[in-house]
Amino acid sequence: MEQYYRLFSSYRVPGIDQDKQVNSNNSLLVEPEHVIVISRNQMFVLDVIVNFTRLSEDQLYHQLKRIKRQSEEDENTSNGFADVGFLTSLPRNEWAKARLELLRDSTNRDCIDMIERCIFIVCLDKKVNHNSNKENVILENESEMSSIQMRDYVLQMLHGCSSEDNSGNRWFDKTMQFVISEDGVCGLNYEHSIAEGIVVIQLSEHLFRYIEEKRKQKLYRMPSICELPVPRKLRWIVSEPISAQIREAKSSFDRRIDDLDLFVVKFEKFGRDFPKMIKTSPDSFIQVMLQFAYYRVHNCLVSTYESASTRRFRHGRVDNIRANSCEALAWIKSMQPNSTFTVINNFDFFI
Repeated sequence: MEQYYRLFSSYRVPGIDQDKQVNSNNSLLVEPEHVIVISRNQMFVLDVIVNFTRLSEDQLYHQLKRIKRQSEEDENTSNGFADVGFLTSLPRNEWAKARLELLRDSTNRDCIDMIERCIFIVCLDKKVNHNSNKENVILENESEMSSIQMRDYVLQMLHGCSSEDNSGNRWFDKTMQFVISEDGVCGLNYEHSIAEGIVVIQLSEHLFRYIEEKRKQKLYRMPSICELPVPRKLRWIVSEPISAQIREAKSSFDRRIDDLDLFVVKFEKFGRDFPKMIKTSPDSFIQVMLQFAYYRVHNCLVSTYESASTRRFRHGRVDNIRANSCEALAWIKSMQPNSTFTVINNFDFFI
């Protein structure tokens, strides 16, 4: 359970030699009552508890609309105070030095403190024109279209697509960033050192169930929103050295984005039910198939990382299992065209 507590209470502080994990779930620290909302690369403090009372969904929606409206009005003006988020994409030692420079000013110290202590971050993204991708793709069917769309959505969650789109609408040190785009695309970006992926998946599934339950509830009278405080905008003091680092961070991030290739394969012939039907773990099935495919191409096995959860133990994370075993090699050789094994022999050998 330890990882669940850390999802909304932890932060990764950059260090020149080594990063540090900070946990706000500490008796010495006040429990955070706010989230940070980033819109048009601008950051706002949204209090989710006002006068000792949690805001309702309608009240939160009203506050988010306020933030979106103000960020659109301030975009490309002297009130923008934008683009500081790009610094978190720098190599860790460079970002650590930039952070120390920012901390020299008390206004910036307050901004960083509010970000580091927040529960999580909400990224309100602009709509991305994914058709501007460089490659010319010939679509043959509906399935291929959906794979390309999935690829584009994954890239938006990963890095925001470019500095002209939403790459500055992130703060990569925070554990949980929930991304919601104007066109309905949504997902999350999370910092991996705090918790394993399965914890985040279970959180997401819980969130979907909660949304569905709320959708089925009857309408109720909306609480008054007149007295809600206006979300506070974080206003940075950016020196010339920091401005230069922001420009470098933008350029460097765009180069790495251009250098990343991603293709989503949507396999539809069978799913997890087939391995279960032959009394095999779907995870083990995929691991052996990876070894099989690699052997067909390179005539040898390869070390792969297969995680083994140790979360049942106190402070447990994961351990490593290597799938390139002698048993896997023996079965793969039995599947080669020159093998004397029959189909039945191969199946029995696999099981």
